[in-house]
Amino acid sequence: MAIEKKTEDTSFVTIELKKPISYNDKEYTELTFDFDALTGSDSLAIEDELMALGKSALVPALSSEYLIRFAAKACKEPIGSDIFLGMNIKDYQRVRNAAKNFLLNLE
Repeated sequence: MAIEKKTEDTSFVTIELKKPISYNDKEYTELTFDFDALTGSDSLAIEDELMALGKSALVPALSSEYLIRFAAKACKEPIGSDIFLGMNIKDYQRVRNAAKNFLLNLE
């Protein structure tokens, strides 16, 4: 059963994948994210990347395109946002929601 494991610091999340995924010749059964490690520069880089693709994120915390790139930057494993495109929908939604929850819970 896929579960989320969280430490006391909720900005650091490990998600056990319901279905393992292969990426760059490595199989992942879980992904760990340190959302609090990202900076304003990371956020601007994501926005620049989206603009270069002809996309925008008016409300980043509600944009799936922004959130998956945000999650990829926060991931402790060496991945790109394209890993999420091949991920099963339940795991994809859990990763996206973890990023969204972090952004929406900022004080």
